[in-house]
Amino acid sequence: MCRWSRFLGVWLLCLQIAGCQRSVSVTVDGLGGNACDPYVVTITGCDQQWMVQYPGKGGSSLFGGVGVPLQEIHVPLDANVVLELTSSDYAYSFTIKQHDIREIAIPDLKFAVELQPSRAGSFELTGEELCGDPHPALQGRLIIEPQAQFLKWLSKTSSAVPSRGPRPVMTTRKEL
Repeated sequence: MCRWSRFLGVWLLCLQIAGCQRSVSVTVDGLGGNACDPYVVTITGCDQQWMVQYPGKGGSSLFGGVGVPLQEIHVPLDANVVLELTSSDYAYSFTIKQHDIREIAIPDLKFAVELQPSRAGSFELTGEELCGDPHPALQGRLIIEPQAQFLKWLSKTSSAVPSRGPRPVMTTRKEL
């Protein structure tokens, strides 16, 4: 019995190590690090557009912790990537036909799309609010690029976006 337990433990460890070796670690000034951890890009439907957040140092988010409206979503080639979809207002669809991705974004729920892109390129991203009306800001591209090119784009984009504080809360005053 003990021998089988050891065999099973060694076999599971080998499977885990083999799975990690195929992943690429995405590191920007110490970002990422562990090759088994996926690179999670958060995409939020908000005001008929996609607000995108990329991970920063120590689990924080680039762009001052606030998503920025982007119609091009960049991801690194040969990396374990997770696109985390949610919404802050309406229900949206998120489709990338060339990668057979079709998911929804709904308020207060998170849906994860896992991909490990092995081919660089620019792929059509189709999004729509489920009201049926077209919204051009929801249309865009998924850009898969080599890691060095992705890191260069990420550095350039994060330095170009001004850091914003929390959004002001809108209140209404009722006159008596």
